[in-house]
Order: sequence, then structure tokens, then C-alpha cells
Amino acid sequence: LHLSLRRQRQMCIRDSSSIGDSQGYSTKTKQDKKSNAIEISGSAGLRSYMTNNVLRSASEFQESSGVLESNLGLALTGKLIQATDYFTLLPRLDLMTQWANYQEQSELLDYRFALAKFGLAVGFPRDWSVGLSWDYNSLSNMESGEETFHAHSPSVSLQKIIPTSESAFVMLDSMLRYSYNNQSVTLPALGIYADSGNTLQSSFSATYLLSFDNQGRWILMPRMAINRTYYDKEPNLGRIDYLFSGGISLMFQWTDWLGAQSFLNYAKMSSESIPDFEAWDFGFALSGNYRF
Repeated sequence: LHLSLRRQRQMCIRDSSSIGDSQGYSTKTKQDKKSNAIEISGSAGLRSYMTNNVLRSASEFQESSGVLESNLGLALTGKLIQATDYFTLLPRLDLMTQWANYQEQSELLDYRFALAKFGLAVGFPRDWSVGLSWDYNSLSNMESGEETFHAHSPSVSLQKIIPTSESAFVMLDSMLRYSYNNQSVTLPALGIYADSGNTLQSSFSATYLLSFDNQGRWILMPRMAINRTYYDKEPNLGRIDYLFSGGISLMFQWTDWLGAQSFLNYAKMSSESIPDFEAWDFGFALSGNYRF
């Protein structure tokens, strides 16, 4: 994947870690666990898909490829703090490593991604919540072993959950995020890869979740999102990108801790500086999440 889009997906993974991620929603809950206990959970995932535009380039240059991604994660969730009668506080620390292998352009694209994120979720009445977080992340090329870039990013998000029935709800999510990027390697496809320079990102997404069996094991999840990225550092100073994405996922919860997912995603980028592109991805994923 083209790095700016790949980082968009990685942001989705880390910024929704408390409610699930793009590779599944499996959880393990102990009924006798006290609600105010510190909780440790581990996760693992495997995701395989085909993309029709691996470099996220203009249509005349697009190339299809298979992709295999895997990840391991560890999360530490603190005690729920009842700050006042009006809001609660929930601190959380996430550690995650992800690997990706590409059928085509593997020397350029195969990567290892590492993330450490601290977040504080502020819960309000009527299913409103505010998220405050800071994360450090780095991306390295697996072929050469060289670090491509590292970044640290503060962010703030606002989320609203709207129940529509006993088995469905809509989740609205907006986010503002600033990334201080330090690029270590100049990539050969200059102008396509957009991770050189600091960025201000704003996004909005709407997700619908529907459980359509009595046991809640099958979940249908369509999603739409738009992301705006502004670059305020050379060599991309003043550049603005708009990324529209949409997709649909079908998830099956085998056990309390293991789930499977099939998905179809579409992405289209409009930019002032590089050729526009669009891409389709289709694939399958397995994920597990165990709470100790």
C-alpha cells in the first residue's frame, strides 16, 4: 500500500482499539472480574487480501497484488474513574507490532510497524465520549532493515453512539490529529508517498453495526469515512489531500476470543499535488483478543 493510505488504516486500528479494530471484534470477558480492576489483554491477527492498486497510483500505472498482514498487541486498561456524576475517565496503554508482506513490489513495500499509545477516554451521558491520546510509531522496511520514518502524534476525538434497535447501532466518530514526522529514508517514488513532513489530519466516519442472529455471532458492518490531510513542512508544504473510503465487513464470532471477517473496501484520493487514484481491496481476516 501507498504509505499515506497505509497510515490511514493504521490510525483506524490504534484509534479504535478500545472497541475493536479492522481485523475483528473478538473479546474475552470474565464475569467475576471486578469492574474497577486493572485489565491486561493480548491480541493477534492475520489478514489476507487482494488489491487492484498496490502503489495507490494513477489508473494507467496501477498494479494488483496480494497482501498478507499479521499483528500482535498488548493492552493495559486502568481503573474506571468516576470523576463526577457527569463523566468518567478510563486510561489505557496500547503496544502493537504489525508486519506486511506484498506479492508485488515487495522490496519497496514489505514493512514492520510498531506503535506505543497512551489514551484517556472521557465518557459522558447519552453515549458521548471524548478521546485524548498520544502515540509514538515507526515504520521500517523489512528487506533492508532501515527505518523509513518515525513519528509522535497527539490527537483528540469525539464519538457518539446512536442505538437504532436492540441489535444495531450507528457510531459517529470525528478526530483531529497532528503528526510530527521524521523521515529517515527518501523513498524512490517521490510525490506518491506522502509521509515526509508534519501533517494535520482531520477525519469523520460513520459506521453501522448490525447483529442479525439471536446469539450475536454474526455482525454486518458498513462504513464510510473522509479524511483531510494538510502538510505544513517541506518538501510538501501547503499540500492538501482528501481521502474518501467506504466498505462493508461481515464478521463471525467463533468463540468469545476468536473471530473471522470478510471485507470489501474502496478508497479514492484527491490531491492538489499528485495524481488522483482509486483502489479496491477484498480479503479475509482472523483475529483473537483475550482478556486475562
